[in-house]
Amino acid sequence: MITAMSWFPRSTRATVVYWVARVVVLLPMLYFVFMAMASLACFSDSCRDPGHRISYALVATVVSLLLGWTPNAAVAVLQRAGTAPATTRVVAVLAAYTVLVWGVFTAFIVYFIKATGV
Repeated sequence: MITAMSWFPRSTRATVVYWVARVVVLLPMLYFVFMAMASLACFSDSCRDPGHRISYALVATVVSLLLGWTPNAAVAVLQRAGTAPATTRVVAVLAAYTVLVWGVFTAFIVYFIKATGV
């Protein structure tokens, strides 16, 4: 069962997972923060529709905030009761977390490139 306290590290291994997950998610999170600021500043010729810019900035900000909380989710998964050895669980959680974050980020970038033609 996941409780409110299970989202925060309670052991050395959980602390290691937390900080490694922070490093893994740093670049995608900064990308979305930058895109939110860039869409508000609007450096292109199509700045006539402020609603579109604000909606994109809002989505990018929400995605960035959600990415910022995902290391806590990795810690919550690690701290669940399990039968596998602790080291195996740490490696499995970090590998799955890295594949998930960078897989979704790559899928977004590919979609963005195809949608905009950049």
